Order: sequence, then structure tokens, then C-alpha cells
Amino acid sequence: GTSYASLIQQNKRLLFAKCSSLTGCQNSYSDDAYKTTSPAPVLAALKATVNTPATWTVLQLQGTSTATEWGLMQVVTKSDASSPLLGTKAKFDNVTYKWLANPATASALTNAGLTIALNDFVDNALASVCADLTSRR
Repeated sequence: GTSYASLIQQNKRLLFAKCSSLTGCQNSYSDDAYKTTSPAPVLAALKATVNTPATWTVLQLQGTSTATEWGLMQVVTKSDASSPLLGTKAKFDNVTYKWLANPATASALTNAGLTIALNDFVDNALASVCADLTSRR
């Protein structure tokens, strides 16, 4: 592993985000909403989160399919070709990225403070959506 001192010497920057009610953070994640292979409950949680004023906000864009029977079966097979995360990524990204890119979402985030969009696999599409969202906010 790389030490913190080594990262500082390399001019790397780290952001540690401990989201809790004590830190003024509003987090979209809940076990009930995110234990799914369907984007619908995650999208509902995201929409509810952006409408809640907070010092800072965490928007988690990927469901936890491993908490479902389908996801568990993908893990149990131990196949190199199966991945619960990759098996749902396209479905979730198609819904959550479109929602995040919507101008109405930028308006709803006015009272959200610092906003962190999380995905288990951050890609160029998410970086582009977030850059656009930042410029609109």
C-alpha cells in the first residue's frame, strides 16, 4: 500500500467523506431501497435525498444487487464471467445518469451543499455528467 505521506509528496489529494447526521450529511443510501436489481427504488431514494436541505449530500447511484437472491447466486457460482455489479451497471447507469443530467436535478440540488455522486465504477460518463451538473449549479 501507499502511505498518506507518500501520496502528499506526489501531490495527490484525498477526500475522506464520513457521511452521518453528525456531519450534516444527507445520504441517499438505505438498505431497503438499495437491496435491488431494479433502478426504480434507488431513483426514488435519490429524488427524496435531493429535496432535503443538507450541509453536504451523497448520492449513491448503484444498487446493492449482492443483497438480492439473484446477486447472491452470481457470487456463489464463482465464475470469472459473472459479476453482480457488472450485471446491473448498464441498467442503473442508464437511469441514474439521465436523472443526474436532468436540469431539474441541478435545481433540486440548490440546498444540497457539497454533492458527491458515487458509483462502484466511476467512468467517463459519470465524470462528464458531474462536470455539467457542477457548471449548472
